[in-house]
Amino acid sequence: MLAPIILLPGLKSDHRVWAPQAAALSATGPVEIPVAALDSDRIEQMAAQVLASAPPVFALAGCSMGGYVALAVVRQAPERIQRLALLSTSARPEHPNATPGRHAALAQARKDGVGAMARAGLDRDFHAAHHKDPALGDIMAGMAEAIGLAVIERQMQAAITRPDARPALPGIACPTLVICGEDDQITPPDCAHELAAAIPHAALHLLPDCGHCATLEKPAAVTAFMLEWLRQ
Repeated sequence: MLAPIILLPGLKSDHRVWAPQAAALSATGPVEIPVAALDSDRIEQMAAQVLASAPPVFALAGCSMGGYVALAVVRQAPERIQRLALLSTSARPEHPNATPGRHAALAQARKDGVGAMARAGLDRDFHAAHHKDPALGDIMAGMAEAIGLAVIERQMQAAITRPDARPALPGIACPTLVICGEDDQITPPDCAHELAAAIPHAALHLLPDCGHCATLEKPAAVTAFMLEWLRQ
């Protein structure tokens, strides 16, 4: 058995975003998905909450907002991270052009519910081949409804105010995996290239016909790359 692995979901997501990977990864060691730890309006506080209940040493993977948190975890306790995976994410701070869209999404959630907000974002979350998939839409809406508006509001604020993680990237010493959909509209491939170029010995994989939700859109490919990463 390898070290325990912690999987961090993205904004308005829970354990279901990692469901395709969790079963396979659990064969290598314990898998934890600390959804409750991601209830904060600050990325650094989320990271501290993850560390508070984490094993002494562990592998860490984060997708989207979970990737922002994973980078903060590494900054806070690099000696505890055995290996790192960053999926559909970025080290950059919030771009000012992105913030109005977050506020508009929250306004819709307050008016129509968080499930409706999640469904309205499917065309940005998924590749065109997937965003009309009713099963994927149900997962996204169900996760948002389970997380709830109050937590999503705090997560949005954390994403808006997240720090620039790029200065710390060259100091990441553990084996690192970077995965991104070739058609990711939210954290596009140039963000992944930036991560892989700055982190020593990082491995980068771009997934064709895939948008922002790589774990759900290309589950078999993501799982295979993660198993390889764990067994390095």
